[in-house]
Amino acid sequence: MSSSLNKMVPLFTGSNWQQWHTAMQAYLWAQGQWFIYLMTQPANGHDNQKNWDNNTKRALGNITLHLTPLIQVTITDLTTFKEVWDYLKKSFGAPSIGSAYAELSKLLSTTIPAGSHPAPAITKMLSHFTYLKDAGFNFPAPMQTMIILCKLPPTEVIDQILSQTSPNKIKNLKVEGIVKVATLSFEQKGATCGGGKGPQANKLSAVKHKPADPKFTQQGRSVTIQLFILSYHSVQPYLIYLGLDLCLVLYTLSPLMSSA
Repeated sequence: MSSSLNKMVPLFTGSNWQQWHTAMQAYLWAQGQWFIYLMTQPANGHDNQKNWDNNTKRALGNITLHLTPLIQVTITDLTTFKEVWDYLKKSFGAPSIGSAYAELSKLLSTTIPAGSHPAPAITKMLSHFTYLKDAGFNFPAPMQTMIILCKLPPTEVIDQILSQTSPNKIKNLKVEGIVKVATLSFEQKGATCGGGKGPQANKLSAVKHKPADPKFTQQGRSVTIQLFILSYHSVQPYLIYLGLDLCLVLYTLSPLMSSA
C-alpha cells in the first residue's frame, strides 16, 4: 500500500497544495477512507465506531507519511482527520504571491521538444494557467494561445496560423484550436516520416496546407510580435503586480524572435 501511495501522491512541502490535495484525496477515495471527512463521527458504542476509528488511523497515517517533517510537527495536536485536513487547507490552500510566482516560472520554462508529442507539455501549461487564475492572475485566452504558440517548435502550420490571423481576430484565438492543429501537425509529420499510408493518412489529410512560401516565415515572425504586443496590454496589470515587465515576458517569444 505504501508503495502505491508513494507513486501516486507527491510529498507535501507546503507550496504544492493544488497538486498534493487532488492526488491525496483521490487516493483516500480509492482506499475507501474519504468518507470520514464527509460524515459525522459515530457516538461511542455505535456499531460503526470501530470501522470509523480504523479508517481514521489509516487516513491520518497516509497523510502524515506524505508531509515534510516541519509540517508534521504542526498537526501533532490534532486528533481527527477532518481537523488535520481543514488545517492544511486553511494554512496552505490559499494561493500566495510566492506560489503564483513559482507557477509562472514553471509556465515560462516549459518547453515542447520538436520530436515529442505536444499534448503533454500543453496540458501541463494549461494546469499552470488554471492555478494562476485561482490565484487571481487570469491570462485571457488570446494570451494563453500566444504563449503556447511561442513554445511550439517552428513548423509550416504555425507560420500559417500567424500569417493568416488578422488583428481583428486576435480576441477569437482559442487554445483548443491551437492544440488540435499542433497535434494533427505532429501526427501527420510522424505518418509522413514513417511512410504511413491508408486510413491514417486519409484521416490526417483533412488538414490542408498551402505550398510553402518563403515570405511566410518572416511575415509570421512579424505578426507574432504585433499580436503579442496587442494581447500584452490586456494582462499588463497582472504582470506588473507580479513584478514582471514586458522585457521578461518577451522571453517566451525568444524561440520565434531569434529566428526572425
